[in-house]
Amino acid sequence: MEQVLEAHQKEYGTKPDVVAVAPGRFHLIGEHSWFFKDKTLSMAVNLPVSVAVSKRSDANLRFYFVQLDDRKRGNLASVKFRKEDKWANAVKSIIYGFSSGGFDCAGMNVTVCSDTLPSAGFGITTAIKIASMWALKELNGFRCTRNELLQVIERANRLYFGCANYKADNFTAIFSKENSLVLTDYSKNDYEIIPFKFTGKTILLTDARVPRITTWNEESLLQPENVLLLGELKERRSNVFGGW
Repeated sequence: MEQVLEAHQKEYGTKPDVVAVAPGRFHLIGEHSWFFKDKTLSMAVNLPVSVAVSKRSDANLRFYFVQLDDRKRGNLASVKFRKEDKWANAVKSIIYGFSSGGFDCAGMNVTVCSDTLPSAGFGITTAIKIASMWALKELNGFRCTRNELLQVIERANRLYFGCANYKADNFTAIFSKENSLVLTDYSKNDYEIIPFKFTGKTILLTDARVPRITTWNEESLLQPENVLLLGELKERRSNVFGGW
């Protein structure tokens, strides 16, 4: 926390009005099951992303990533995806998510601080979005329900980035708790917090190098053997937690 406070002060000459933090995450099982509306089991990890913001007196936007020593800029009049903005698009997408939903954002200075870079995975880009969402909500005094905040993220993903809105990513970054897992049920568009004691447990992360987007498509789902397989996967089991 101190690092982002000092960096913001040094970069913009003023203390931040708000600082928000969101965790990294990874999925334990079911990362690809969103396509056929099944479940994903996830957990947050102690790889925090801090986002500090302060209001400006104009409509300009300034972005600074501490560890990258990289700066981007923009304007509220034209908040749109630009490839060259790289990591700053995560913050801009949330500004767009609010403004496209009728919430007027002020011009702002933004500082992002994360020892784990977005390119490393671990849900860091999602964490930037979620921390930005909390920071912008507080900075502008928005009164939002849970569903309205989830809609902000959905607009950020679907309309700004033009990509899918993975609810397991969002739920884990927003609602995860200490000593717990997050079970996302895509058939219900909801989640469940599952208490879990990590003491004495070791979790080994592996990279299966399975493309997330192209794993399932309409053609593969219509093949008879896959239809039967998915039917078996979705069979409710009373003796397994969550029905898996």
